[in-house]
Amino acid sequence: MLSVGDAAFQKKCLRKMGEVAKEGRTVLFVSHNMPAVTGLCSRAVLLRTGSIAADGKPQQVTAGYLMGDAESAGERVWDAPNTAPGNHRARLHAVRIVCASAFRPPQSAISTGTTRHSPT
Repeated sequence: MLSVGDAAFQKKCLRKMGEVAKEGRTVLFVSHNMPAVTGLCSRAVLLRTGSIAADGKPQQVTAGYLMGDAESAGERVWDAPNTAPGNHRARLHAVRIVCASAFRPPQSAISTGTTRHSPT
């Protein structure tokens, strides 16, 4: 119950949980404190409306949590080419916003079908 203590008590509890985990015992840590999750945990599970939304490395799962509902808000797919933005030379099929630093080194690329072209 870290929310009921002062900062010194919370720090003491986090330190003790870290010690217990290093002894090889399993600790179930439920928190909205992302620095504590990434510092204490080797695995994180994100729950949304009672279902597992993400399961993996704490840095990746917490980045997904901090981005909010990025799967629906950060992506747009046009299934019908005539409704997609573009012209006779090129049309978008999909656009997705991702937190590149949480998943891989930043990169710049343009995808056309199955071929990837890096801008020069």
